[in-house]
Amino acid sequence: MVLLLRFFISLGFLSASFVTAAPASDSSKQATTTCAPVHLFVARGTSESPGDGSIGSLADLVLQGNPGATQEAIDYPALAFPVYIADVSIGIKAVTDQFARYTSSCPDSTLVLIGYSQGAQIMLDALCGSGSILKGGIGTPTITESQGKKIAAVVGYGDPGHTAGESWNQGTAKENGARGLGTDHGL
Repeated sequence: MVLLLRFFISLGFLSASFVTAAPASDSSKQATTTCAPVHLFVARGTSESPGDGSIGSLADLVLQGNPGATQEAIDYPALAFPVYIADVSIGIKAVTDQFARYTSSCPDSTLVLIGYSQGAQIMLDALCGSGSILKGGIGTPTITESQGKKIAAVVGYGDPGHTAGESWNQGTAKENGARGLGTDHGL
């Protein structure tokens, strides 16, 4: 747990180097019914091949710093237009289902959500309910409050649904994503 905390404190210093991180062993990257002390859910970006995508390198750093940690990729299409909005909905359902399945089997695991681009949008929409329905999001969260209490960290890079100025935002992003709500939260 200390290593996990140390990782997140160091996250800002590592963001430039995550692209070159060495991959973790295949056994730690498989969806599993064995409960791990730390379990990662990783969602790739738009048009990336199934699996972890480019954000998987960041997940590998978490795995390396937390022996016994496991991860699983969110299984969704991640395609671009004209099916982007449909794929976001499919992705949100996949996050919800995979998260519920793991948390019901492993209630004591510490959880981390990592997503890039469309993957960040589906993770954050499932967790927060952020995003306009007309822009591919949902109105209410699909991860329950009790499930959410198991989450130690959420990392979303390049979220198209990002809405600037929200109280939960951290980091340097000051503009809305391409599918962000804007300051009026209007549809």
